[in-house]
Amino acid sequence: MQQPNSNSDADCVKRLRPQSTTASQTDLEVIRPGNEKKAEATTQKTLEEQAGKHSEVQEALRCEHEELKAKLCTSEALKERHEVIVEEELQKIKASNLTLIELQKLNAETMAVLERAEEEKSSLKQMLKKEDIAQR
Repeated sequence: MQQPNSNSDADCVKRLRPQSTTASQTDLEVIRPGNEKKAEATTQKTLEEQAGKHSEVQEALRCEHEELKAKLCTSEALKERHEVIVEEELQKIKASNLTLIELQKLNAETMAVLERAEEEKSSLKQMLKKEDIAQR
């Protein structure tokens, strides 16, 4: 009877299996002592591909982040400009309202003066009529 070999197929698979939650083709192959370098090279290549994909994803996310920051800066600048314009318009409206209020006061004063003048005119006419009647 043969003694168990320390380099059995199961031991080799356990030693070289990458720490991953998904099985790759390399994981499923039985790795024999002669195939260890090939398995290591395949694993290295897989890791490099994954690292490359990860770098591409990171770069894409970085670019998207930069674009969003630029849009945000543009939006904030537009918002600030809009706030300035709205404030200027508000000041113009306030000034216009003050002018209208002043004109309304002036108009009310003028109307009051005209009403007093009309009353005096009417009073003078009545007085003249009485004098005219008295002279006849």
